Amino acid sequence: MFPSYRIMLIAVGVVVAIGLWWLVERTTFGARARAAVDDEDTAQAIGISVPRLRLAVFGLGGFLAGLSGALGAGFLGARPGTDIEVFLLALVIVVIGGVGSLGGAFLAAILVGVTDSVSKVLWPEASYFVLFAPMAAFLIFRPTGLFGRPITVLPPARSRRDALLRVPVIARLGSQATALCARLPRPGWVAIGLAAIVVWPLVATQYEVNVASLAFMWAIFAVGLNVALGYVGMPSLGHAAFFGTGAYAIALTGKLLQVDGWTAIVIAILASAVMAAIVGLMVLRTKEVQLLLATVASSQVVWGIAFKWRSMTGGDDGMGNPQRIFVPGAPDLGTTNKVYVISALLFVLMCVVAVTLDRSRFRRVLNGIRDNEGRLSALGYETWLYRFGAFVLSGTISGAGGALFTYYAGFVSPDLLSIAASGQVLLMVIIGGAGTLSGPIVGAFVVIFLKEVLSAWTERWQAVEGLLFIIVALVSRHGIVGAIRAWRRPVHAS
Repeated sequence: MFPSYRIMLIAVGVVVAIGLWWLVERTTFGARARAAVDDEDTAQAIGISVPRLRLAVFGLGGFLAGLSGALGAGFLGARPGTDIEVFLLALVIVVIGGVGSLGGAFLAAILVGVTDSVSKVLWPEASYFVLFAPMAAFLIFRPTGLFGRPITVLPPARSRRDALLRVPVIARLGSQATALCARLPRPGWVAIGLAAIVVWPLVATQYEVNVASLAFMWAIFAVGLNVALGYVGMPSLGHAAFFGTGAYAIALTGKLLQVDGWTAIVIAILASAVMAAIVGLMVLRTKEVQLLLATVASSQVVWGIAFKWRSMTGGDDGMGNPQRIFVPGAPDLGTTNKVYVISALLFVLMCVVAVTLDRSRFRRVLNGIRDNEGRLSALGYETWLYRFGAFVLSGTISGAGGALFTYYAGFVSPDLLSIAASGQVLLMVIIGGAGTLSGPIVGAFVVIFLKEVLSAWTERWQAVEGLLFIIVALVSRHGIVGAIRAWRRPVHAS
């Protein structure tokens, strides 16, 4: 049965490939899709409904993905994590074959499938590198792949924020809430925040203190990503590489070196900075979508090192944290409160760094690069150097959050380097408001506390969480902080 089933899969794949080629190259639908890709404005001007076309193409892609999953279930099986594995393989195929090329995708699928199977037999320790190292090389030196075309960056979707703000109930509630917040100046809110940090371990349960510590760590991680994504417009789906580097550095320092816990944190932050510099030198040759994919590839290579280097990192079993740390002046402080104090101190320090950066000339230059890099280059700025500096700073701050996580969990594993961790922090930044000072912090606290509340309420908390995030994204394209800022401004009738 098994060989005949595989032969059937190959036959169906060939039929689908031919049918898809005919649809794209020989039908009106395909001609309209190609026209919209080449010049969206002109396609819209001659009567093509581009939004409907996008919906149809997206639906077709979803149908093909579902078809492949249904056919492959009897061969691959269905288990948690299969989605990420298949997604990463598909990503490698698209990058190597070339975006927009059916023939390239077909050829790359064969090459990747054969390479993956052979490498797992002949060199299983390096099978991940055999896939993702070529992907990174293609993105850096040949972004269009074997047969692809340059990727067209779509303009941002029109925000529905103004329409929603004109809804009486939403406008009234938003205006009342922001008016209440505006009565207190910013220093007052800072004082309230510091007071809450001090009082929280005195009034909360040990579990709630642990949740707050976790929120501090992810908030630091989100602040780090915001430097790259929000200030410079460099999308990244691989920042977990720096978070995980900081986490593993703490555990490895405790294993290999005899240093105190605070020195280990400094070493972990420096290790994250070095990792960010290495990755930045490789991936910053690319921009926009290619940069996003390049960060995924680099992160997966780092994940592969942690996963395969069992003698050093423990492989997929992970490793414990033998490192110990003490709070000066409070040597008898319990583990939960000790981690909370250390996390809060580092969180406040990173907030000071974020405020200093937000008010600096460096940040204004980064925003200029994000908005119009060509203009900044014409004015004499070395834009690549600024982008590189921002990327390294972003990775360094992210690594600080990872260092704290090791003390919190007492254990590290390759999951800290996974694309799922990168996706979660990206969600925090977007939900809170990318490019804002407080947005990543708000997003991190909302996501962490919402996750804890929903997981205690229902086993399907991820579905509820996802639905709530979609609603927030529809309400304000600029996140929670963006919505608050919009409510502060008067809303004029169109």
